[in-house]
Amino acid sequence: MNNGNGTGATAWDFARLNASLGLARAVRGLDYVRCLEFPLVYNHLDLRPGMRVLDGGARTSVFPPFLALHHEVEVHAVDLDAAIEGMNDVAARLGTRLKGTLHARRADLRKLPFPDGHFHRATVVSTIEHVPGDGDTEGIRELARVLAPGGKLLLTVPFGLTAKDFYMERTVYSEEFRGEPVFFQRHYTPRTLEERLIRPSGLRVEKRTYFGETGTPFFNRFWVLPSWIRPVKALYAWLGPVFASRHLRVVEDPERFTLPSPPMITANGAFAVLVKDG
Repeated sequence: MNNGNGTGATAWDFARLNASLGLARAVRGLDYVRCLEFPLVYNHLDLRPGMRVLDGGARTSVFPPFLALHHEVEVHAVDLDAAIEGMNDVAARLGTRLKGTLHARRADLRKLPFPDGHFHRATVVSTIEHVPGDGDTEGIRELARVLAPGGKLLLTVPFGLTAKDFYMERTVYSEEFRGEPVFFQRHYTPRTLEERLIRPSGLRVEKRTYFGETGTPFFNRFWVLPSWIRPVKALYAWLGPVFASRHLRVVEDPERFTLPSPPMITANGAFAVLVKDG
């Protein structure tokens, strides 16, 4: 499978692996936005045998297993949430099907337990926006630290033309609700993306683009549903790759987005490939 400059993986490739990992995953399907994000990131990775790859904020993501399944690489998946430990079970289940190796552990993006320059590639797919305070900036510096010279960091984050921080009155991932609103995530603008992530990383921008809906707001009408009607989505969640191919687009001008300043849960995002020179 090619993931360099030619054709590579599709959303269906990720969806098939996801469905093979259990009935609950098959019914839930591959998330609509991940149907664009996973192939977009993967097809810019340019993996080669022997590389070490870090995926930050992996939690229950199918992305790290996909890498180890198709490439002779050493994949490390980290997350502060205890759910990450289940990925070792996924690795055991895939067993001899893996071309590479897959290792999962609890770790904080702000203090990664790896030496300087250890990884050839690092990915953070819709993850770093969930780190509270200045943790996103701390995390991007840590990711740059563990990246080897010539290595690449690929990231996606929620995007809007208005910068916003969002809080929830419940436990969010590893952040426990104790009566005060808990930070959930932030939306980046071109300016805050530069100020909070790109510039502090010290890495060179090889590619930067945006993705989202430029027509019918399918995501907010039919994918993000109120709890009372959410079970209905089980009828069509497995068709996420079809809906994503029809409604999600990669664009150079984010002002084309249908919802330029979207609500908290959004299909709008920014994508960047950052390179560590020297």
